[in-house]
Amino acid sequence: MILIKRTLLLAPLFTAVLVLTAGTAGAKAPCWQQLINDWYDGRIDKTYAVPCYREAINHLPADVDNYSSARDDIQRALQVRIAQKKGIAIPGSTSGGSGPNSTGKGGGRNPGSGGIDKIAKEIGPKDATSVPIPLIVLAAIAGLLLAAGSAGFVARRIRARRVPVLPDGGNQQP
Repeated sequence: MILIKRTLLLAPLFTAVLVLTAGTAGAKAPCWQQLINDWYDGRIDKTYAVPCYREAINHLPADVDNYSSARDDIQRALQVRIAQKKGIAIPGSTSGGSGPNSTGKGGGRNPGSGGIDKIAKEIGPKDATSVPIPLIVLAAIAGLLLAAGSAGFVARRIRARRVPVLPDGGNQQP
């Protein structure tokens, strides 16, 4: 009985640990996945082999392909990479930018540089294989609900044990 109580109390904690560590184990990701993870912030900062760009385009998840600029960004980076290999100068790609997609233009406001955007980027997922924040929040809520339900169950069991049983079945005369 005590084992069941401990299991009920530790189940939410175990579930949370399992969710948080689910995608972290494993070998080094293939180059196409590294490229998609690099793009995940909306910008490709590193340079990859030409086949990686093509494989990344072929492996784009349907929702990312349909609802984001990933395909266009990766194709643009592929064109810049091919031009670099051929020795062709690309205007704007070498004048102070930090990646194949940078324009090198200075000045102006950088979209996404506000306080809320900085906080969201800081606590949000870092790549495409990270556990999304809403899933973590839902898992935490589910864990709290399980803990509350377990506590109610345990409290009810304890109260049931403490109720005194009258020897004559409750028909006591004053």
